[in-house]
Amino acid sequence: MRIIPKDSRRTIAAMLAVLTLLLTPCFRVAAAAKAPLWEVVTVSDPSPDEPLTAANVEASPRVDVTVHDGKIYINNTAPTQVKVEVYSILGQMVTQRNVPTGTMRLTLANKGIYIVKVAGTTRRINL
Repeated sequence: MRIIPKDSRRTIAAMLAVLTLLLTPCFRVAAAAKAPLWEVVTVSDPSPDEPLTAANVEASPRVDVTVHDGKIYINNTAPTQVKVEVYSILGQMVTQRNVPTGTMRLTLANKGIYIVKVAGTTRRINL
């Protein structure tokens, strides 16, 4: 068994302290970059000349949740705001927001499986 002299232990401890101080701001910036990003998305309505069909008329107000290109899209056709909650697969809340009528895009930093609760409905989504 080899014993490290006290002077060497102090040097190693000092080097570790300096490395910790140098690397800590990097980790704080990385953690701040992981905040969920909510964006309003403009969706074009059918033109007035286009005939009304079941494809472009909603039968009843509802909220649709879809995933495309690693982003979550929430389309609220209800006349009021709806509460959207996003949880990790471990049950930890990632983000929540009251979504107004229209389409919102949610970008999450980490890929994985999430639980989305919207207007009394729960869905599992994969990013």
